[in-house]
Amino acid sequence: MPACLYCHAPIEGVEVLEYGVAALEGYLDIGVLYVHKMCHKERIPVNPDALWKMLVESLQDLKKWPDNPDTRRHAIDCLTVLATWLHMGGFPPTLTRENERK
Repeated sequence: MPACLYCHAPIEGVEVLEYGVAALEGYLDIGVLYVHKMCHKERIPVNPDALWKMLVESLQDLKKWPDNPDTRRHAIDCLTVLATWLHMGGFPPTLTRENERK
């Protein structure tokens, strides 16, 4: 029985057919991965560099408008997404000297 790529729990109701595996033998660069839909949905790919840029901009906006609840919520959302991404084993954003000066 195949297991989920993310949580490693068995995936019920999936039948691995012999001809399916044989059909892939000629294509060495193709593989079949099984995941639960919910596990995949929770692990939507993130571009940490773009997210970091959004976070820096959000924090700059928050400095200008500290009482704006939408600005505050956006900064918190960026922090939450980045923390979740890192918690799941995602790679961190690339920090440069330019980022440090801002």
